[in-house]
Amino acid sequence: MLTYTTEFLTMKSIILLMAGILSSAQLLYAQNSALTQIYIHQLKSAGGGYELRTTLNPDNPIEIGKRGSEGYVLVETDADSLGVTLKNNKTVYIHFKRGQTYYYRLVTNYLQPVSYNPSPITVNEVTEQEFWLNVYLNNPTYRHYLLKKDSGLSLQKDIK
Repeated sequence: MLTYTTEFLTMKSIILLMAGILSSAQLLYAQNSALTQIYIHQLKSAGGGYELRTTLNPDNPIEIGKRGSEGYVLVETDADSLGVTLKNNKTVYIHFKRGQTYYYRLVTNYLQPVSYNPSPITVNEVTEQEFWLNVYLNNPTYRHYLLKKDSGLSLQKDIK
């Protein structure tokens, strides 16, 4: 009787250990496969027709708004950073924490003289609440992109 109980407890321990290992592996996979969400809102006053080209999509830009109108985009990516190439051909990387959500707004520097064209654009990181209230009040166009390390950029949704 004692042998049966010991064997049963040993078998139960092995099953529990295997279940724990499998659930840990699933949790790690879920964390590694989580997409980072990057929201960018372009106000109408910021001009229009901006494009974001990264090292993952150099020939297929992410369009943010259209000329003379307001828009916002959602870029979901499995990359932990986005490489952008500056005018001097230097590539800089903007790092993100995987699975996190980021909110940005493009704004114009109104202090520039009217003769200065184009007005410089500033990118501000904003809170989630501020982002969604601005989107709600301004009713902009919307684009949803998926940017993957292995397959590049694809437009998921385009609402005008």
